[in-house]
Amino acid sequence: MMSLFTAPDARPRCLDLAGRGVKDKLMVGGLALLVVAVAVAVFFSIAGSGRIRPGADEMTFICADANCGHVWTMNHEQRQAALAKNPRAPVTDELPRFRCPKCNKASGFQAAVCPSCGKAFVPNVVKRHLRRPVKWPERCPHCGTDIVQWHKDHRSKR
Repeated sequence: MMSLFTAPDARPRCLDLAGRGVKDKLMVGGLALLVVAVAVAVFFSIAGSGRIRPGADEMTFICADANCGHVWTMNHEQRQAALAKNPRAPVTDELPRFRCPKCNKASGFQAAVCPSCGKAFVPNVVKRHLRRPVKWPERCPHCGTDIVQWHKDHRSKR
């Protein structure tokens, strides 16, 4: 039976790091490098980088007014401040409305963002809330992507 540290002729050998064993030095160096790489990978997978990606806290909103359609983003603090000005929305079945910074109407809602083209649009849930006609399946009005089907096709296989 052969092990990692025995030669094919079955004579035991020692790691000679001080002498002429270049192969031994390379093997120990490679093994040490592998151990360090695995330790770094495990550390970052457990601890993470500790930083929030820029924009990770932001949400996209769109004005549902037919004459406006302005798209903007808000971070968590801005959303909380806007919701505090409209205390009725979060505690009822009504969707929270936000004041559009362009037209100044309370017709802003959280937007859906197409995973294919990246453009924002008014989602069907908002259209239903506003009693506008909806079409199923929900498609991006810019590129025609079926949103649900896109997520089914691109979700990670478990």
